[in-house]
Amino acid sequence: MKTLSVPAIILGAFTLTACASDGQPNAVAPLLPTSQYSLEAQAREDAPVHLRFSADRLSTNQMTALDKLSARSDSTDIIITTGPRPTSESYGRLVSDYLVSQGVDPRSVSYRTVVEHPADIVSLTLVSYRARNLDCNRSWENLSRTASNTPHSNFGCAVTANMAAQIADPRDIAAPTATTPADAGRKTTVIDKYRKGEVTSSADNAAATSAISDAVK
Repeated sequence: MKTLSVPAIILGAFTLTACASDGQPNAVAPLLPTSQYSLEAQAREDAPVHLRFSADRLSTNQMTALDKLSARSDSTDIIITTGPRPTSESYGRLVSDYLVSQGVDPRSVSYRTVVEHPADIVSLTLVSYRARNLDCNRSWENLSRTASNTPHSNFGCAVTANMAAQIADPRDIAAPTATTPADAGRKTTVIDKYRKGEVTSSADNAAATSAISDAVK
């Protein structure tokens, strides 16, 4: 049996002490001075609207409720919640098709299935977004103190706040906009021309050509 010397035990104790953590994560400093402030979108869910179905069609009152919802669909997302049964999902598609026919962007409509949800009820939740408003005038520092060569605490705040105010759809801050489907017909046309050795680009536009005037030299 081997015994550890006293210096080895003391060294091990110091090593364990150095590895110990108090459980508090260390604050990560911004990579650049301009990244002290970042664009953020705050989401808010309105109270859900519940539609009860007794037939495979929308009633007049249900269409009125959906019209009011579609009128508020700009810069918002709509979550449709149904039960897992096929009839419940068909009710959800019926609501979705009507919303799209009223001008709602299909990319802003999402589905959610809940097992405990009543089979004859379709719930719609409107999720609205707003850019986080930065209050840049809470505190001020002496901007003439440049000996430390570090940015002041408000550096980048005004620029970020102005960008947030100029973005029309706050959803673009929360996540990138989904891409539209590719044009399959255009793809087929380009491939066919490529196989024939023809030019695949669009024809030159004569109206787009121009020449620099030499009237003034």
